[in-house]
Amino acid sequence: RHVGTSGVVRSPLGFSAMRLTRSSAAALSVAALLGLSACGDLPPTDAKPVREILASGDTPNAAGNTMYLQRVTVPVGVSLALHFHEGTQVAYIQQGTLSYHVERGSATATIGGKTQTVTGPADIELPAGSTLVEPSTDIHRAANHGAEPVVILISALLTSGADLATPTT
Repeated sequence: RHVGTSGVVRSPLGFSAMRLTRSSAAALSVAALLGLSACGDLPPTDAKPVREILASGDTPNAAGNTMYLQRVTVPVGVSLALHFHEGTQVAYIQQGTLSYHVERGSATATIGGKTQTVTGPADIELPAGSTLVEPSTDIHRAANHGAEPVVILISALLTSGADLATPTT
């Protein structure tokens, strides 16, 4: 972690967040304890997606790759940063509606039994029961703008040792 002269805290991956002064941190803490928010019913500022690896293993028929089975839960109001996967990922939206944005590349979505290619830049809403195939060339982000958590079941075949999601700008 590196703190620049502007007061921006930089993580090893390049993400940044402004440092709070003691007085603003104290005010936010009091507001959080009281359950207050400047914008109504927003999730806590520390809300973030939860990724559970249900199973993983190297595959003999895909040397140099690791297969993963995951469950990702995206709380209400949470966005996932722009990223890509170093391999192919197949996702099933089990609960909620995922707002999905392809920045560059394309993905294949199946909604209500109808399959379509989504080529960036483009946005699509993926309700429960939808599927999504993301090749490594798909640079995308996603968000939960709905009223319930989004739960996604994912099977991914990624380059061994790669991050499950690689941030990009």
